Amino acid sequence: MRRLGVTVTKKVGSAVGRNHVKRRVKEVFRQHRSLFPGSADVVVIAKRGAAEIDYAEMLGQFTRARHAMNKALGRHATVQSSPAQPSPVEPEQPGVSQPASKRPARGRPA
Repeated sequence: MRRLGVTVTKKVGSAVGRNHVKRRVKEVFRQHRSLFPGSADVVVIAKRGAAEIDYAEMLGQFTRARHAMNKALGRHATVQSSPAQPSPVEPEQPGVSQPASKRPARGRPA
């Protein structure tokens, strides 16, 4: 299952502009899900200048991210998913749950 998280900083513009960027990112991701492995969680952080990027440029950014991911994983043409392999799009390993906190659980000591 491919999932997408989108964060748009306030430096992009007003709420209307930020929402426009989010909708555009979601649409590119929806139409081109095959660019990423099936188990990938994709996180996009849109920064200053994101409002000026059109659909084609955004698609190019996604394609470059796929190529960078392939290169990092040592693959050539296609992306095949594996939950234990890191992704440059998201720093954590996809499919591996991370502990919410490193502090010990409450209750009686063991």
